[in-house]
Amino acid sequence: MRDGAPTSLFSVKLGAVGLTEQFIFNDPPKSKELKALREEVRAALERPARELKGPRWQQATGTSGTILAIGTSLRLRALSGDDRQVEGARPAGDEIEIEKAPLDSILGQRQRISPNDGPCPASVHNDHRSLLAEGQILEGAMRALGIDTLRTCSWALREGVLIDRLREIEAESHPPLNDLADYRLRGVHAVGRRFGYEETHAHQVARLAERIFDYLARSSLPASLDRHRRTMLSAAALLHDVGYHIAHEISS
Repeated sequence: MRDGAPTSLFSVKLGAVGLTEQFIFNDPPKSKELKALREEVRAALERPARELKGPRWQQATGTSGTILAIGTSLRLRALSGDDRQVEGARPAGDEIEIEKAPLDSILGQRQRISPNDGPCPASVHNDHRSLLAEGQILEGAMRALGIDTLRTCSWALREGVLIDRLREIEAESHPPLNDLADYRLRGVHAVGRRFGYEETHAHQVARLAERIFDYLARSSLPASLDRHRRTMLSAAALLHDVGYHIAHEISS
């Protein structure tokens, strides 16, 4: 993110439940199971780590159940009698700062814990195997992306969807603008660059499509020619040639 807008977006297929079912068969897990799990996490994060190798992080934020649970676990551990000297999860208002070094330490501790050993002081989950997998994902992401400290956030996808929808409603109330600069089309530009589109040509096609749309919208045609459909037209115009990346015949 930069100035409140995303500059790079990645999605990786990593989930605590799936990784646990795929790699962790014993409790406590065997070393070869943990090694396979870590390798899966490393491989999934290889591309994001490569493409984000240059930029430095001013601040990193993590959200949703996994990271909030781990942050709570680390804070409880830091406040426990045996671990007062461990900082690892400093309160930051309503948030928690998770540091990578204490996270490594607690993961090493949990790898040796079995349910038969009695209550686990750091666990906030009934299934501590799942928490272990969650920790490996978080630790792997912080390691791969060069993040030393991560701040939790209690807002997640649900709040993001609501905010996004409110922005759409606000945008619909405005007169037509140049959709090439619309924040909602930033993802479209990213897709185009990934597939090697001719950016200058795509922008020219989009500008012409917008001008035609605006002319028709001012005529006596149905009122369905609203701003949302104008944005969709701009997106289609920008990406009209990306099929060439796959095959010329398909695009034609």
